[in-house]
Amino acid sequence: MVTRVKAPETRDQAIIRLAAQARERGVQIFNYDPTREYFATSISEPGTLHRVTALSCDCLGFLRFGRCTHHSALLDHIGELPVIVPDPEPNAATVAPLTTSGGYPIPAPAALAAVLQARAEVARRSKQARSTADFWRLQAARVRLDQLTSGSVITVAA
Repeated sequence: MVTRVKAPETRDQAIIRLAAQARERGVQIFNYDPTREYFATSISEPGTLHRVTALSCDCLGFLRFGRCTHHSALLDHIGELPVIVPDPEPNAATVAPLTTSGGYPIPAPAALAAVLQARAEVARRSKQARSTADFWRLQAARVRLDQLTSGSVITVAA
């Protein structure tokens, strides 16, 4: 069984998400011109203003997590939200198919069936391993087969 774990949110992704939350919740940014300071309204404590800069905020959320809706709202207000460039998705033209030892491509269903059959053979031989070296070679083969079936190994065509 393969368990996929969701990648943790990056700092930039969190800031963009928090800026959207700030807009939804109505966080307002005020600029005090004589000192060039910025203040943000608090949603959890009505009537409270938090002092924010491009680098920080004085609220407890920022002190605890290093980010908050007030800080993100300021970055949005001054046009400094980070830009996230998505990772390019592999497409059929860049992903090489599995091949036989002679270099002939194996159709995807047949390739998966071959990998699953090889996994069963590795499991059978693991029970009959006579030496530690045999056992470790079979473990390495099992890990490689698991990577192939989980899709975490992609061979890029040259």
